[in-house]
Amino acid sequence: MSSEKLSSLHREINSLLGLSAAAYRDYLEGGKTFRHALILRQHNDNLQQLLSTHLPELPVHLQADANALIDHYRAWTIKWEELKQSRNPLPGDEFVFENDHRFPREAANRIIQLVI
Repeated sequence: MSSEKLSSLHREINSLLGLSAAAYRDYLEGGKTFRHALILRQHNDNLQQLLSTHLPELPVHLQADANALIDHYRAWTIKWEELKQSRNPLPGDEFVFENDHRFPREAANRIIQLVI
């Protein structure tokens, strides 16, 4: 992959990580409602799809980090779907679940800090 394309991909990943982080803050500060969880889910899905699609194009030393993020989003999505199916929440309803698969912050930071 050319450095220009990698730079563009990196910007897109960083943008989605930022949107996801902002959505998570809004979720926490907004009462952990289903409305906020839906927005967070959208950003997480977009990031998981982008990373999965472009995994082979990432520098080899970041592929394990990208996989850690993908694995986290997959585990998180399973829990999210289980709760949604069991509760059928309305937008203003609280939407909270336990997830032992914690966000791989160090992996995300290494991807963010990629120098191209």
